[in-house]
Amino acid sequence: MFAVRNTLKYRKQQSFITRRQFTFHVGCSWASKPRLDSEESFKKQSAYSDSHDVAKWRSQMLGERLQQIGDAGEDFWFIEKLKGETGIALGIADGVGGWFSAKVDPSKFSQTLMWAAAKKASQLTAPEALPVDVIDAGHKGVLEMDEVKAGSSTACVVTLDATNGNLKGANLGDSTFVLIRDGKIAESTKQQTHFFNCPYQLAKLRKGIDKNHITDYAKSADVFETRLQDGDCVLLFTDGLGDNVFLNEMVQLKDAVEQHMPDAHTAEKSQALADTLVSYARICMDDEFKVGACFFMPTDVADWRKVSPIELSARQEKIKGFMGGKVDDVTVLTAIVQK
Repeated sequence: MFAVRNTLKYRKQQSFITRRQFTFHVGCSWASKPRLDSEESFKKQSAYSDSHDVAKWRSQMLGERLQQIGDAGEDFWFIEKLKGETGIALGIADGVGGWFSAKVDPSKFSQTLMWAAAKKASQLTAPEALPVDVIDAGHKGVLEMDEVKAGSSTACVVTLDATNGNLKGANLGDSTFVLIRDGKIAESTKQQTHFFNCPYQLAKLRKGIDKNHITDYAKSADVFETRLQDGDCVLLFTDGLGDNVFLNEMVQLKDAVEQHMPDAHTAEKSQALADTLVSYARICMDDEFKVGACFFMPTDVADWRKVSPIELSARQEKIKGFMGGKVDDVTVLTAIVQK
């Protein structure tokens, strides 16, 4: 549970308190996968200048934690108040890392996508905000940004209405939305993939160069809507968590956080949950990980090797070579609801 104990020095917790009925306590955590030195060097060379609008916004989102644990790799996200403090919008994106081989920095696409989506969300009230339109605006923002030559990314966006507790969402690709209620999974999205390990993705292609690349659009996103209740926990996460941790484990981790810090402020619990999920995902990326290493499992099963969600999917597709977890960037947003 080190993630819970150490989390508070990393990031200031966020509570979006309005004069409406609902308050949302938001947490955010991330970790990037190891990169080759050549990739790291290329990213530095191709990055936005410090004075660029996207770069300044990115620095605000990362905050002091950038110095503590580094950037988010090819993942990125946004947390944005909706117009008139009518609610909040949350978004998450996973840039497709394969673009490195084409001399393209995948992180510029996902960062710009989330920047443009957040900008759109800030102009909308909760009743009028449609997450699929926010994703579309993000995509158009990337297409219009000359500094982004090419790339692709998944996207998941939700809006939370502070007046009536209405949640609307749209998901394109293999990131995931989950709603935990009363210790159970009440709602969740399924991954959208063209084939194994190839998610739906928004894209920007170079004419005559990036031929036959997959290109999807916001209109292909799965849309969903539900009504929130007091005590609900909303999760958005990239496949760095979803490919390594099962949903029932996420519920158990939430319960463990609650038990470990029962008197903490709700905002602290939300942040601790985000950090704990990221920490556990990184442990599970080890293909030799034993379930006994997880603090909430009984010691008599310590010799069982943990099967990951992506390993199980590979088995179902009759694809060999996937054992244990998958090393990847991981980003998690949490929102605990109070009425």
